[in-house]
Amino acid sequence: MSSEQFAFLIVLLWNIWNRRNRWIHSGQLIPTRLVAEYAQLVHGDYQQVAENIVDSIPCAREKKWMKPGPGVIKINVDGAWNVTTRMAAIGIIA
Repeated sequence: MSSEQFAFLIVLLWNIWNRRNRWIHSGQLIPTRLVAEYAQLVHGDYQQVAENIVDSIPCAREKKWMKPGPGVIKINVDGAWNVTTRMAAIGIIA
């Protein structure tokens, strides 16, 4: 799969997810055809923007993740809230 096809897949999946949320939360069911057409429009806009900014960010492709040095601890935090049960959870990993 090319990077362009992958980008379209991500946009399409986002639109499908958005359609589902609108249906569940507001009862509005968007026709499948419109979801696909909107995904194509958004992907086209993305391509235009990406072509203009990729060259202006030379370091974006050069940087790679590096393991933290000695004595450095990386901490990731995430949380969730369940509206129905009114319970929250947090996860922390170092």
